[in-house]
Amino acid sequence: MSPIKYNPNTDPQKWVKSGPTSIDPDLTLEDFENWTVDQYPIGMVGEAGNADAYYTGAWRHEKPLWDPAICTNCMMCWINCADTAVIMENQKVCGINYNHCKGCGVCPHECRFGALKMVPEHVNHLEPEQSAEAEPEITEGA
Repeated sequence: MSPIKYNPNTDPQKWVKSGPTSIDPDLTLEDFENWTVDQYPIGMVGEAGNADAYYTGAWRHEKPLWDPAICTNCMMCWINCADTAVIMENQKVCGINYNHCKGCGVCPHECRFGALKMVPEHVNHLEPEQSAEAEPEITEGA
């Protein structure tokens, strides 16, 4: 049995399902997790530019934290983010959209200035770097 071959010249719509390509914006993660097998949409290729309609941030176990004090707004993180999770405003980075970020690590890899750092999902802020040479603080009664 030979594999099915797709010919874009003769079958341009073969793998595209017609109809809406977005989900209900009021759908919660709990709603999605409670779907039955019959409620899952059939696989499809949607129209380009519809990523904002889908919540995919729950897939990651690490996330990037952005430090605005270090950021130079070179936009390398924004250009290279496949999920459009880097938020821009007035041609400047202003944050990360965690509803879309999948934690791939491309943004800190591309940041040449160290403004982005991957941290475990539960971390909510950047910790100051601790120097290996720093002496521990000594408190009374210890």
